[in-house]
Amino acid sequence: MAKADNPAKTLHGQSNGLPVHQIAIPGTRATTILVAFDAGSRTESAEENGISHFLEHLVFKGGQIYDDYSKVHQTADRMGGSLNAYTSHDLVAFQITVRAELASPAIDLLTDFVARPQLDGDQIDMERGVVIQEIQQYKDDPDSAADILIDQAGFGDHPLGRPVLGPQKHIESFTRQVIIAFRDRRWSGQRGGAFIVGNLDHLSNNGSVEEAFDRFPSLPAPPSVEAPVSFSPQILVEERDSNQSHLRILYQPQINPADLAQRAAF
Repeated sequence: MAKADNPAKTLHGQSNGLPVHQIAIPGTRATTILVAFDAGSRTESAEENGISHFLEHLVFKGGQIYDDYSKVHQTADRMGGSLNAYTSHDLVAFQITVRAELASPAIDLLTDFVARPQLDGDQIDMERGVVIQEIQQYKDDPDSAADILIDQAGFGDHPLGRPVLGPQKHIESFTRQVIIAFRDRRWSGQRGGAFIVGNLDHLSNNGSVEEAFDRFPSLPAPPSVEAPVSFSPQILVEERDSNQSHLRILYQPQINPADLAQRAAF
């Protein structure tokens, strides 16, 4: 096993262009493995709105080794691992946290079903109802509805102004071919990153880490995302029969968002 002598290093040997960042944190007994791609809802066309989040759900249905939902989650449970994922306007990300001794099998699990998902047609149809229910619950929650309104107020019909979950009619209509086409267009290693963070003492140094992350396909760099329109926020109000009021305020700070120091201070 390799001791974490250096606090951080990046493996660039992946044939698919996916950088693998190893970041040691002294004093912890856990390891988190996260893979993320620049493939959130901001990268969708109007007709695709909701597809990035739907794809996140479908990936958990299984890969080649852990080839169904139960095997994925039961394997994580046996490790005592915390397995999760999220989709935002900017990113789709998958992660697992385990005891450091189990980092290698956790990497094997995560890269199997995330890099090689089956995306089976029957499973796609079954998952539609789950995501549609999530959409309805989100719309019924006043706090979440306010989040949708503030995005619309600030960005209008730009992808940043559309809800990450998308509308129900899109979830009902997405075909397997459309979903795979979106993944092949956006899940490029050149616009992604893998992160192994925490206690790295038990990572194998025999090349198995690189081999696991090489499971992701080699894909061309995706096209650039649509630039935001000029900032011209408006006031939007949605009235409901409720004794609550939810307020969101949006403004554009006078900083350079590419400057990490300015962003941290802000």
